[in-house]
Amino acid sequence: MGRKVSPIAFRLTTNRTWQSHWWGGKRTPQFLAEDEAIRVFIFDSVERSTVRDVEITRNRNKVRVIINTARPGILIGSKGSNIKKIEQHITKILQASAKKHKQDPAAVRLNIEIKEIKDFESHAALLADDIAQQLERRVAFRRVAKQTLSKVERNPAIKGCKIEMSGRLGGSEMGRNEKFFGKGSVPSQLMRGDIDYALAEAFTTYGTIGVKVWLYKGEKFGVTKENEPEQTDKHS
Repeated sequence: MGRKVSPIAFRLTTNRTWQSHWWGGKRTPQFLAEDEAIRVFIFDSVERSTVRDVEITRNRNKVRVIINTARPGILIGSKGSNIKKIEQHITKILQASAKKHKQDPAAVRLNIEIKEIKDFESHAALLADDIAQQLERRVAFRRVAKQTLSKVERNPAIKGCKIEMSGRLGGSEMGRNEKFFGKGSVPSQLMRGDIDYALAEAFTTYGTIGVKVWLYKGEKFGVTKENEPEQTDKHS
């Protein structure tokens, strides 16, 4: 049995913070279920390699959803049609949850913000989704890995990269695991190492292929002010 630890969870509070910023108290189970439903809907309703992550902050009945995306035009849609549908559906999720827990659904206030990501190659989630998309289009897995590594190596902010694929690679009868390393190193046990990690799945005609991406961005001491959670009312 492998004893694998997520590089993200391993560095929480050291040089990384959570994607949900709120204090729930007795309403913590409700908020967790709402956050999961919101994230699942957003990732399922947009194209792959579009959204990196979704941050959620709360203050009393106000919910703020921040979507970090590399393609804001696709997410917003023509004249804001897509983002309106997303906002309406998330509002329904929050109101249904409030009604289930005997709260006032009309008191829910939702605010959606979209932040554009300009450096596509420096985010593991976007790279993993892009690799999975190419595998689904039957591009050779070694070619995909080499092209991705060459793109990442051109970014001076990335100090090391590792890609791992597992499954029936190339349509082989027996599943196997392949690892690809770029220039530099990925110190997985270094607590102060700023490592971005993501997992994606490619659903091909011959089975599911798992894709993992590690990006090492150098050493990072503490959580930066940009990543600090906002102060919320603990009595919400």
